[in-house]
Amino acid sequence: MVLAAYIMVHGLSGLWLDIPLGISLLVSGFFLAGRVRATGAFSIAGIARQKYGNTFGTITSVLVLMAELAWFALLTLAGASLVQGMTGLSQPGAILAVAAAFSVYTVMGGQNAVIITDLWQLCLVMLFGLGIPAFMVAVRGIHPDPGLLSFPTGPGIGSIDAFGLILMMGLPGLVGGDVYGRLLSARTQRDAALASVMAGFLKLLAAGCVAVIALGGEGSLDETFRTVLSPVLYHAAVFGILMAVMSSADSVLITGATVLHTDLMPRLNASPRLVAALVAVAGTALALAAGNVVAVMQWSYTVFSAGAPLPLLAALLLKRTPPPLAANLSVIIGGGTAALLKLLGNPAAFLIGLGASMGILLFGTVVNNDRRRV
Repeated sequence: MVLAAYIMVHGLSGLWLDIPLGISLLVSGFFLAGRVRATGAFSIAGIARQKYGNTFGTITSVLVLMAELAWFALLTLAGASLVQGMTGLSQPGAILAVAAAFSVYTVMGGQNAVIITDLWQLCLVMLFGLGIPAFMVAVRGIHPDPGLLSFPTGPGIGSIDAFGLILMMGLPGLVGGDVYGRLLSARTQRDAALASVMAGFLKLLAAGCVAVIALGGEGSLDETFRTVLSPVLYHAAVFGILMAVMSSADSVLITGATVLHTDLMPRLNASPRLVAALVAVAGTALALAAGNVVAVMQWSYTVFSAGAPLPLLAALLLKRTPPPLAANLSVIIGGGTAALLKLLGNPAAFLIGLGASMGILLFGTVVNNDRRRV
């Protein structure tokens, strides 16, 4: 839904919102997913704690939990808008209904319920939400403004903007709470790697379908569906998009609950279902408040991506893991710099924070290696 709106404004260059994630999932499948699964952790925060100790693990846990709560709220709002259009419910009523639907089967069934529902949710969204609408738009003909066909740069997206999007959207495919939650729940390392590769191909295919719909459409996604589809197919398409929202919402709920239960409050011995329910209630409350959900999500996403991925990638891929002090300073200063600049409205907040994180990590690693030689 967001990608379609982005492409309508920026043209094909708007695909940098999705292409990097698809490519990074492919790369992860070939080089990283098996190593992630081999750690035996329950979450990305658990891996962080394994590699660098409690301080790094706690910081990662808090950032992941903030992001998952904001994502759950945003997905609930997105689902509620679809339900409102189909049923005429008020926004609060639609939010509560959608949040309940997201939460009940996830809380009761855990990963097994999520995986089972994901299978048919994937089929519905790829067929009715993306495949058929894209085919119908293509048959009707695509005649966008020539400027919208510009790639890799385009209207409103220059070289620096594209580079920032590649890093911002690509890193979560290599180091991300939701992605790692799935990889760590796979039965074997091979399954984790295969799943990541398949997800990467599907992500790129979905992005291509969205681009066709957006460039050949009639304004918003909903207007395009109404124009090119029959009433039956229109409702099937909206239902397919809702299934995609559900598939994402149950994933972020599981990830947030796992981090809270396993990494932030392990000594309380609370019921996992109770913890998942608490995360769902908090995310629903944030959706009902609705005021700064997007800002919170963008801020937490920026801070996490600027500080945590590089130390974790170094720990997973390098023979010599950087010292814990360098990793802690990397996530604190890199993420903190991005956080401050984001609050000040600096558009390069992520890149500056990521650069600071990389510099500290490299310096700490070099110094540590020099000490080993001595």
